[in-house]
Amino acid sequence: MQMAANAGGTGAPVPFGGTNPEMSEEMRMQMAANGGATASIPGGAPGSLALSPEMENMSLGGPGGPGASGFGTPAGNQGGGITGKPDPAFEAELAEITAADHDLKLPELAKLVQPSVVQIKTRGVNGSGAGTGFIVSKSGLVLTSYLVIEGAKQATVEFSDGTKTDVTGFRLVDPFYGIALLQIKAPGKGLKPLALVDALPGRGEAIVSFSASQNSQSSALQGKISEVFDQNQMQAQVGIGMRGTWLQSSVPISPEASGSPLVNSRGQVIAMNTLQSAFGKDLNYAVSSQDLLAFAKAGSGKKVEKLDPKRVPLVDKSLKRLAAKDIQGSDRANELLAKIPRIHIQLVYDQAKLDPKSLLKNGFLAYAKRNIEKLDIPVSAEAPKGNDPVMVVTLRSKPSRKTDPDRQTMFANAFLIMKDPESGTADRFVKVWSVTDYELGTVSVRGLSQGFIPKSFPPKVSSFYNKFKTGYSKAGRLLKTKKG
Repeated sequence: MQMAANAGGTGAPVPFGGTNPEMSEEMRMQMAANGGATASIPGGAPGSLALSPEMENMSLGGPGGPGASGFGTPAGNQGGGITGKPDPAFEAELAEITAADHDLKLPELAKLVQPSVVQIKTRGVNGSGAGTGFIVSKSGLVLTSYLVIEGAKQATVEFSDGTKTDVTGFRLVDPFYGIALLQIKAPGKGLKPLALVDALPGRGEAIVSFSASQNSQSSALQGKISEVFDQNQMQAQVGIGMRGTWLQSSVPISPEASGSPLVNSRGQVIAMNTLQSAFGKDLNYAVSSQDLLAFAKAGSGKKVEKLDPKRVPLVDKSLKRLAAKDIQGSDRANELLAKIPRIHIQLVYDQAKLDPKSLLKNGFLAYAKRNIEKLDIPVSAEAPKGNDPVMVVTLRSKPSRKTDPDRQTMFANAFLIMKDPESGTADRFVKVWSVTDYELGTVSVRGLSQGFIPKSFPPKVSSFYNKFKTGYSKAGRLLKTKKG
């Protein structure tokens, strides 16, 4: 099957892992393997998890730390840490919210939880999007992922029984925790808030994720807690400056599951699904209920602010300002880079929009192995172990023509983070190499959905990874020169 027009390059588009003669048999075999976790930024808005220009000046201060008052923009309920005086009425309500007093089977658990789970539909600078949220107060407070409402101008929620109501605004948002506390208009029905646990689960604990689908019906997926990461460990895992405590689970996540609650067998929320990784299994991340509880308390006493792209800006630019300490170009960076033992690849992008057939995911992994392993550096798509180096590759797109949203120009960013074993400071994870806004060419969103990519695209991906080969070789030469 071929498209009528070629989006970039000459000739008819070919599958990324298909019959392109430039691909080795090993690569075609790799492309044929379509397994692994769902990739990308959930929540319906394209882009990679990073700062937009509106967010460039936002402080990374933690709770009570620098920048705790906000973004440095007119909006007062944003970012920088979980601070705020709780509403006494909300605190009193929290004490009254109860869960089951015994372990429930899945049908009973669904009956308890599903009425509190809502689908959130948004309209904003990138069109429409959808995600999940859940009720945490009878007054209409809803917790969801920041990525669900980024760039939104307006939003509505729909309950599992079909009841719909408007989102009147937000009380508190913070992309570094990945949390948004929304206020909805009272729907004329009794709301059933879910209980938030003020404790962390153990590894192996059974959990269930409840997410809202397009027809507003809640789906339940079972899994287990794989790992619990503190803030530093999380940043090392994904190469992104996230805040708070995070859980890694084996529950598969779809884009519409962003913001969905992870509950225990008694119906108590232990975390909220937020991030996904493109490669490997069991790489889905959820922010802990301890952070959710603190966030809900802090936000409950704040005034409601209207949704506005300037107040909930897109997370769609370079990850540079959210990564580990940047030591690129230094003697220490060259030394670490020249001696790198292995690399774990992590891809962050909007798979739901750009890659429903996983062509990009498999292609980027195959070309990483083909190019980087020529340097005798093993490449893996599995979860990094301990302090293994991680290369985070982000893809973003923008319309090539204002009149034709099907044509998208693709850009790739990448950075390599690793641990400096000689560093005795909190900045032990450092960034030693990066490439920014490398243009990959133009693709057709419709063509990608049909399994085709322009012929010009694979060579561009290969050239992209050659940037690393160049940096690695340069670091080795400089290291030898210094020693000599």
